[in-house]
Amino acid sequence: MVRVRKQLVALAESPLKRVEDEMGLIARTVCDNYEDEELREGFYDLVLQLVAEQPFKIPFVAAVVLQVNVLRSGMCEEVLRRAGERVNAAVAKGEWREVKLLMKFLGGLQGIFEGEGLWVTLQDFLTKALDLQTENNEEVSCL
Repeated sequence: MVRVRKQLVALAESPLKRVEDEMGLIARTVCDNYEDEELREGFYDLVLQLVAEQPFKIPFVAAVVLQVNVLRSGMCEEVLRRAGERVNAAVAKGEWREVKLLMKFLGGLQGIFEGEGLWVTLQDFLTKALDLQTENNEEVSCL
């Protein structure tokens, strides 16, 4: 797990390494060691931690998860389940920055969703945000 953690944290930081090779190596290492519960749990936690703490890496982390999906789809399902739980918790707490970052991450995984996938949810968020903004503007103008 220590090696995977270092590789994932350092992903896309070295100009000397091809990002595609780094992502493939991480995905293969995680999938090849699927039986190691510590590595598996650590991977799930680290993916979501990186999404929240290093937003510029979201596209790269999403690409690793997409490669993991090709090699072992069950792991990707668990990442999606945990990300969904975190989105729900963040919405309930009003932590909109985390919601935005998690939705950006899930948007990077759009290719694995069926049908319209995440776009319907994003459209609902935008519609609600516009409605709230309109309501707030009307309240301000009445004062």
